[in-house]
Amino acid sequence: MERGLVATASIAITAPVPIVWDVLVNPDLIKQYMFGTTVVSEWKEGGPIVWKGEWQGRTYEVTRRSKRASTPKRTGEWCSRA
Repeated sequence: MERGLVATASIAITAPVPIVWDVLVNPDLIKQYMFGTTVVSEWKEGGPIVWKGEWQGRTYEVTRRSKRASTPKRTGEWCSRA
């Protein structure tokens, strides 16, 4: 059921783009801030991003499509859509 709800957020990060990009796409680093989530993706525009893990005893797997993969280590923009 479509509800038309949209959540957005932004933040200014005072770090070099290559470091921020690595934190966003490096599976080992993602595990550290996403509660052990395993992420699988080639990080290409329109490609799948699969998030897998377990939370409170329940397993989950969520697949999203990359809306803008951005040029790694250049623009620093990233977003996804269902």
